[in-house]
Amino acid sequence: MSSLKEVINLQKRQSTRYTDLKQSILDKLTEKITHLAKHGEMRCVYTVPSYTFGAPVYNVVDITAFLYFKFKKEGVCAVILGNDKLFVSWDINDINGIKKRDKSDKNRKISPLKKTKDSILLNTSNLS
Repeated sequence: MSSLKEVINLQKRQSTRYTDLKQSILDKLTEKITHLAKHGEMRCVYTVPSYTFGAPVYNVVDITAFLYFKFKKEGVCAVILGNDKLFVSWDINDINGIKKRDKSDKNRKISPLKKTKDSILLNTSNLS
């Protein structure tokens, strides 16, 4: 019975380390954005590192998706460019352009972007 508790505690520690890693990468990207914004930049492309020394092994695609959903939730323009690349813009024109595009995609007459009967709803709330 105690070995089962040890396994559960190990899983909890691993989960905590992984959560801390995601937050650490988000903090580094936020620092980069703050630095760029102070120097007049309005957008950047961020490459998620394939590994972080001293951190647990992680899936780059998961980290990229985590960052994407975090920024989308904050109202920032974010576009996944690849498994490890994320375009981030805090330019109001880009943010409004994405909102306008999404609205027109949902309301177009031919092939509007909408949920179908056989579509699957993905719950991404745990990614943020």
